[in-house]
Amino acid sequence: MIGIDSVAKAYNISGTPAINGPFEISPFILIDPDNTITVVNPRNDMGQGTIHSVPAMIAEELNVTLDMIRIIQSDGKSKYGAQTSGGSSSIRKLWIPLRTVGAATKEMLIKTAAKRWGVSENECYASEAKVFRKVTGTNFTYGQLVEEASRLDIPPNPILKEEKDFTIIGKDFKRKEIPARTNGKAVYGIDVNLPGMLYASILHSPMIFGKVVSIDDSEVLKIPGVLHVLKCERKMIHRDAESVAVVASNWWAANQGRSALKVEWDNTTLDEKLDTDGYFRSCYEFVQKEGVNHREIGMR
Repeated sequence: MIGIDSVAKAYNISGTPAINGPFEISPFILIDPDNTITVVNPRNDMGQGTIHSVPAMIAEELNVTLDMIRIIQSDGKSKYGAQTSGGSSSIRKLWIPLRTVGAATKEMLIKTAAKRWGVSENECYASEAKVFRKVTGTNFTYGQLVEEASRLDIPPNPILKEEKDFTIIGKDFKRKEIPARTNGKAVYGIDVNLPGMLYASILHSPMIFGKVVSIDDSEVLKIPGVLHVLKCERKMIHRDAESVAVVASNWWAANQGRSALKVEWDNTTLDEKLDTDGYFRSCYEFVQKEGVNHREIGMR
């Protein structure tokens, strides 16, 4: 997972808020009075590009360019919802919710500007982090409006853009974090070093979903730096998975401990006929059969 430090410079990210801001107009959008706009990315970037694509959905509806926003990673708070990456779910599950966040914020800013001018909201529009009055061309920056706008009720059903009006989504933009990924400057999760941090090396069953019968850690605990040997369980949808972790004060000791670990596994709950050749053979057999339509549009 790419760390937030890797994209800090590329996206002008700063962890220090302004003295008189920012205002959290939504959990995912923070705006400073100086018109600095910070967007929170709730999905971990594992190389699939969510540090770019997820904030882009907010920016599209907020009517700001990618160059106008800073991007920070969510910190695990529940207000950001699920903060995991997997199953190609980031865009599919956030497509409407995060676009709605951007659109609702834009409407709140427009409503605030219209109130100041004493005109209808229909006489105003938002563009590039400003709200303009159509007749005169006068404008307020989002930063000038945010304090008052942040006190408004969030519109439950803001109007989303039509695809033909997209200026960011579906367009070709250079991802600013790419240079750091390719020149060695990127900081990943494995690069993080905190005071008193421990390391773990995991031993998994040689067969998927194998169960731990016994653990012999007698040789493991002799290795300098090894602190604990723990049985681990991961709750899965269809069945649980078990593994054994060696925890140490440094990665080398944890890795050496895993090599010295002796674990007896129970794989009897699995299909004993399951093997690589048989699996691929069954795949080739099934592909010859007629499939089941998941969705069909139009006439054949």
